[in-house]
Amino acid sequence: MEAGGVDLKAARENAGLTLKDMFERTRISVVNLEAIENGDFHLLPVPIYTRNFIKTYAEALNIDGALILKSYEDYLHSLRIREKEAIQKDAKEKETILSRVAPYRSYLWVAGFVITFAAIALFVSIYYNPEPDLLQTGSQIASEAGESQTPSEEATPSQADDATDVQLPAPDAADASVDPAASKAASPPEMTVDAAAGDDMSTLIITAVEETWIRIAADQQPPFEALLQPGEIISRKASKFQMDIGNAGGIKISFQGKMIENLGQSGQVIRLRLPSIQ
Repeated sequence: MEAGGVDLKAARENAGLTLKDMFERTRISVVNLEAIENGDFHLLPVPIYTRNFIKTYAEALNIDGALILKSYEDYLHSLRIREKEAIQKDAKEKETILSRVAPYRSYLWVAGFVITFAAIALFVSIYYNPEPDLLQTGSQIASEAGESQTPSEEATPSQADDATDVQLPAPDAADASVDPAASKAASPPEMTVDAAAGDDMSTLIITAVEETWIRIAADQQPPFEALLQPGEIISRKASKFQMDIGNAGGIKISFQGKMIENLGQSGQVIRLRLPSIQ
């Protein structure tokens, strides 16, 4: 096969030489010598070595290697052209894609902004706690993070607005209807009621026996909410209380040293004022 118009193989064979003989003369591997003879330039190493191999091989056969070198340079030039065309084609494809996306770029920016704003709003709504004086428990934190509530067991704030007002009897009547022994047994042992206070302030103690949502407004203080779990106890002190209770059968109340139980059925939503208005 001719390489650059010169049949190197024929010239070698006419000289009575084998590829092994040429290897002994040139120290060029048999694989590279054969690739030069066949014009398989893609099998040869980088150009700086290949040019030297071609010159050395031509000189060993007493042949002008200029034509073979020109053939090799033409091969390299064709490679550069193909590489340039590939780059241009790739750039054109990218430009086409960008031109298709460009009309929707503004919509993508708006969508990204809306998604970011919604994520921030969701984070704030879940983790922001507006009641700093609320007794924090693991169950309350879970409820602030969006824990689902069963309508039959507790009420949402909107349901509390439609709650039934419960009017309790005056303290003397309440005292007569409650068994003192039962009241003593139901009172939390670690809580004490300051019945001897000299002002108008009264102590309210709420003990949960079932999961219960509750909202309390004490005097002029801002109302706060809590989702109580069985066994949880909260205590507040004020002159007047107004409460929205999402599960009337789920709590026990101690007010002015008196136990108030049986506020309603389990799951019943009520509104309670203490002390009751006569």
